[in-house]
Amino acid sequence: MEETTKLQMARILLAYTGTFVLQVVAQKICFFRAVAHHKRLKQEQALLDGANRRPPPVFDVRNDPLCYPGQRCVGNYLEWTPMFLTLVALDALMANGEGLWTGWIVVAARCLYPMLAVYANGVTIKGASPKIFVATAPMYVVYVYLISKVWAKL
Repeated sequence: MEETTKLQMARILLAYTGTFVLQVVAQKICFFRAVAHHKRLKQEQALLDGANRRPPPVFDVRNDPLCYPGQRCVGNYLEWTPMFLTLVALDALMANGEGLWTGWIVVAARCLYPMLAVYANGVTIKGASPKIFVATAPMYVVYVYLISKVWAKL
């Protein structure tokens, strides 16, 4: 493997890992915010007198508008990481890194995915909306492209 291929692969993998770390941090911030909000609601209910008191709300991250999409962002990341890592490694080894440049498309799409999921309601408890495909479709195309690069060398 050439030195330039190693450097390009390392840069792509570091960027990919960096986006994952940022998504996990954002997910945890949203989770702790949701827990704090839930505790505040429980305390408010505890302060009410008997006639106005309702049962405390049940904590469920699926009902939080930021927590659920955040969990799905990290979950989707984890679901597709083995595919991406395998294809990047195979391209570097078998195709001399000819398709490594497409890894940057995946990194950019991974940055776009949480924005669409959370702020454009691309991922909700009801499922994914077509908006999220703006981020996922380019990744699928890259995976097919990398597979074709490697397949051609077999």
